[in-house]
Order: sequence, then structure tokens, then C-alpha cells
Amino acid sequence: MAARLDSEEAAPGGGPSGVSPDSHLTIDLSGVDGAAPIALPTGEGAALPAGFMVDARYARDGADLVLSDPAGEAGVRILGYFDGPPMALGDSAGRVLQGPLVATLAGPQAPAQVAQAADGASGAADALLGDPIGEVTETTGPVTIVRADGRTVEAEAGLAVYQDDQVETAPGGAVGMSFEDGSTFSLGADARVVLDALIYDPGADSSMTLNLVKGSFSFVSGQIAKSGDENMQINTPVATIGVRGTAGAGDDNEVILLPEEGPDGQPQLGEISFRTQAGEAILNQPYQGTSANSPFDAPTPPQTFSDTDVSTRFGDALGFLPTEIPANRQLRQERQQREEDDGGGGDPTDGGDGQADGQEAGDGAADETADDAGDE
Repeated sequence: MAARLDSEEAAPGGGPSGVSPDSHLTIDLSGVDGAAPIALPTGEGAALPAGFMVDARYARDGADLVLSDPAGEAGVRILGYFDGPPMALGDSAGRVLQGPLVATLAGPQAPAQVAQAADGASGAADALLGDPIGEVTETTGPVTIVRADGRTVEAEAGLAVYQDDQVETAPGGAVGMSFEDGSTFSLGADARVVLDALIYDPGADSSMTLNLVKGSFSFVSGQIAKSGDENMQINTPVATIGVRGTAGAGDDNEVILLPEEGPDGQPQLGEISFRTQAGEAILNQPYQGTSANSPFDAPTPPQTFSDTDVSTRFGDALGFLPTEIPANRQLRQERQQREEDDGGGGDPTDGGDGQADGQEAGDGAADETADDAGDE
């Protein structure tokens, strides 16, 4: 049994940008490697089931794109996907993954052969990836990195990261990273991001692009964001987030602007743009945020979020953000204290008291910063 998925109908409200209306994808519902098939929605067009697209494992099989869930219990095959330029995929929740990102997630044609050839010579294999663009600063729980050559490595502090690395945290995991321009980035639990590109030339125009697939994140921008408007971008399945010299936290469909602390101890702000196909919102006030349900919805009007909102949504990511900012200062201190009390084995993302403690710490830091901003 096969189904035709018209690319312009891959997601409710219209097709992914940059896809020809005449193109189509054929979905084989017979399952993958004996796995149970996934039933696609029927009606006017079809889309991948909500949640499946961002959770799926991606692989190439000849010209086909194969998607399977992490447990290997269900899957779909998109026939002839790589016969032409990779097309955008959409799901029934309205989220979209652009074609180049899908191709990166699928990896090389024969990753097993690449990994076997590199066995015992990871240093030599890494050298073929080019120059590192940054490194892992700290982790908790399971965190893996899939290299552009198909190798999977366990993330640990000090591990170099490269362009096109796929960084993924499991439930209960988190990771912090720093980049060569001084920017920092973190992922919370059950998240995945592709380090798409980083070009840094001090004193010249530079650029940085991160492609978030799912989960929560936080960041503090570095020199690249200062070199030009939106030279640092975070693409999500819903929106493009442009960073103009500031800090923030978000997930696939929302972002909140967070203040840094200036040399005089006062809050220091830049600006964030949040753009979908239906409009754009500009954030330029502390703890101001916006969101959208799909790429085809306009962003909500900017609103100021409470400290509880920030810590509840993004506490696990903020706790591993390498750069200290008002929103994560107390949260990081509480985490470090728990780790010392546990002999270095504390896990702030275990969903128990550690998470609650982190939220309370985030509450206090955000309140204090909001009060300072208000006094100004």
C-alpha cells in the first residue's frame, strides 16, 4: 500500500517554502524492516503524524528516505526521495523540516562502512571533518553526537564539535557547548539540534546557523551576532529566530528574550526576531516572548513572561548554559551544590526535587532582574 503526499499539502495551511507545487512524495506504508506501518492521515493531502517527524531516526537506503521511531516499532519509507533535491517534510501538527536539514539528518549513504573504517582512528576521522567550531562544556545523562560521516560518539566535556554535527539529548539529559566566537548554547532533555554552519572571521562579516529539530534550548550570543543583523540564526520547525547580540531561551515554537549582565551590573539587552511565513515579532524587553503554532501562523504579540514561566519551560537547558546570566545564576549554583552533596553525581533533570529546586532558583533570579529592569 502506498500513498501520495503532495508537497504543497505536507502541512496544514499550505506547503513548505521552496517546494514546487508539481512535486510529490510517495510514502510506502508497508513498514521498515518488518516494523509495523504508520497510517498517514487521509483527506486533502497527507502529512507525517505529529511527533513522529521530529522523533524519527533518519537514514538513506539507495534513493529512498527511511524514517523509523527510536524504538524501531514503526516506520515509513519515502520512495525516491533523493532522486532530486531533498524536499521539505511536514507533519500534521504543522511543523516543517526543510530539505537540506532532512538530508543532514539522514547522514551519508553507508554510515556503517564509514564508522567501521574509522574504528580505532577517531582522531584521523575527525580531521577529515575540517576545523572544530567549538566544544562540549558539560553534560548530564545520555548525550550523543552524530558526525557528518555517520559516526556516533558519546558527548563529554572537552569533546570538539564540528559543522553538521547532530547533537541529541535523551530524556534526563542536557548539554552545554561553547563556540569559537564566544557564543554559548545548551539543550535541555529530549532535544536535538544540527550545528549547520559557523563561519567566524574576526573583524569581518560572519555567520552562524543552528537547526533545532525538537526540545528546549538557551543561548548567549558572541561576536558573530554583533557582526550584523541576524548573522546568528536558530531555525526551528516553526520559525526562524534571528539573534541580535543578546541571550534567550526557547523551543521549537517559542522564544523568550533574556537579559545579560553589563559591566556595571545592570541588565543588558539586544534584540530577537521571531519570523514565520505569516509575520514577524520583535522582542526587545526583558523576559518578553512570542510563539506560533505552525510556520503558517503569525507570531503572537510580544508579552512579558514570569520567572515561573521561564524556569518551567527552559530550566533544564538554562542550567547547562555555560555563560552565567541573571536567569540561570542561582539555578546553576543550586545544581552545583547538589552535585557536590551527591559526590558529583547529581542530575538536575531527573524530574524530582532537583528540577523543582532549579525552578525556584530561576524564579528568584528572574524576579531580581525584572525588578532591576523596571527601576531603570
